[in-house]
Amino acid sequence: MQRFLTLLFANCKLFAGTLVGRSATLPGPINFNWTKRSSKRPERTFERPRLQLPYLLIATMVTFTTLYMASPVIAFPTEAPGEITFIGNAGGDNLFTVNSWKFDRLENLSDPENIAVTATLDMTSITCDWKDLERNLHKKKDYFYSKKFNTTQIRIDGAEMQEDSNYLATATLTLKGVSKELPLTFTLTGDGPYELDAHATVNRRKFKFTGNGPKDEVPVMVKATLEE
Repeated sequence: MQRFLTLLFANCKLFAGTLVGRSATLPGPINFNWTKRSSKRPERTFERPRLQLPYLLIATMVTFTTLYMASPVIAFPTEAPGEITFIGNAGGDNLFTVNSWKFDRLENLSDPENIAVTATLDMTSITCDWKDLERNLHKKKDYFYSKKFNTTQIRIDGAEMQEDSNYLATATLTLKGVSKELPLTFTLTGDGPYELDAHATVNRRKFKFTGNGPKDEVPVMVKATLEE
């Protein structure tokens, strides 16, 4: 809001000056003209500044356009490269699906110990069978609040091979403006394209989720096809 008002004020000054042909100022201050009605005491009169409505509307449109153009627009593919699901518990387990997401970076897939992956999720695309809960997840500030936080990012740089041939990575999850590291276990099979099967557990309280629920630990599952 502060940024909007600052831009609006600046644009009002610009249009007041350039379109009207006057100095770049808003309609001037109240002018007090002193005139004598009698020899005893002068009377104060003043002129009200007139609002230049057309110029204000134009300035408002320019302000909104500036803010819109300055905001990054993320394009997601029509078909996600795989499936991301998680289980939330609101008195009972509910399966949620992230329907739209993409990989921004895929490197060293043939060498999982040096793997480099960045994925961006469209949080507005989350669905579940319980529609009332789904609406609350998107609208309420103590849940995903996807109206404001519409994307989430997962980043992996390197992994360690485990005894069971799985790989363990320290992933960085950025969710609702909060970035935290968490362990992520995955397998990567094939010779290209590769099949990814990953699992992680997210503590929702660490990401500003304050809504009621019997469980704070949320299991997350990823199945995807990767190709450099």
